[in-house]
Amino acid sequence: MDGFPLLRRGYPLQIHHAECEVNFLRLARLLPGFAPGQSQCIGIRFAADHEDALELRVTERSRYTAVIELRQVHPVWSAAALEISIRVYLDARMAEVTGCRQTRRLLPRYPYPNSSGFARDEKWQLDRLLGEWLDSCLAEGLALDAVLMMPPP
Repeated sequence: MDGFPLLRRGYPLQIHHAECEVNFLRLARLLPGFAPGQSQCIGIRFAADHEDALELRVTERSRYTAVIELRQVHPVWSAAALEISIRVYLDARMAEVTGCRQTRRLLPRYPYPNSSGFARDEKWQLDRLLGEWLDSCLAEGLALDAVLMMPPP
């Protein structure tokens, strides 16, 4: 069986929600409290010959939500740096990717083929990528600075 269960029958909503719940817990360990202006820069190794850093910054915070920007500091092979926008639902204890540099708004499902070249489950794949990066930060990452409290830009 392939690594994408239920895709032939429809969007894997339960699996996606579980990933968003775990991503919330990962982010809460890296940015406790989700305070406005809080940031963390974490060094990780993407490949045997390439180290990079990810910067997490809380850009918005309200009573029930927060918005975090994740930015790759030194992109691999001179590609454009990946920037991901994450919405954290504090009351539901979930975090999901809501956009990236290339796309400001992601749909839950895309028809395939499509003119943008997205996979049917593009949103779920980005949430999985976020989870893998956060896992790497927690397991092997080095804090390049203390958790900083900065005034919002």
